[in-house]
Amino acid sequence: MSLFDEKLIFLDYESKNKKDILKNLSKELENMGYVDSYKNFSKAVLEREKHSTTGIGFNIAIPHGKSSSVHEPFVVLAKPKKSLEWESLDDEPVDMIFLIGVPEKSADEHLKILQKLSVNLMDENFRENLKNAESKEEILNLVKNIE
Repeated sequence: MSLFDEKLIFLDYESKNKKDILKNLSKELENMGYVDSYKNFSKAVLEREKHSTTGIGFNIAIPHGKSSSVHEPFVVLAKPKKSLEWESLDDEPVDMIFLIGVPEKSADEHLKILQKLSVNLMDENFRENLKNAESKEEILNLVKNIE
């Protein structure tokens, strides 16, 4: 199973702030059957955010949560319509969000996904190509090798 799915790419996503986008993306996931309860999943993600920021710099955030509500590991890619304040490591707002979800019992699956994603995001060309991508197809072509 692929971690990235065209249905999980959201471009020009309307959102007011970090909490709002995480809650709304969680609702989208529930509506599509990726999670049983958007409330439980968004709570897990927001609890994780309290420990330390997932804003890694380069205008990118990688929020993640382990929850019994998650069926299979997934990665959402959202580009908000307007940059969002995220308390990032470099104090810059975020314009690209990778939301990772894994089942509660899946040991360190989220760490493996984070590691693969982070390695790719350290590549400036990869980041720029992702930021400049204007369609879901372009984005899928860029991320398909991250599996």
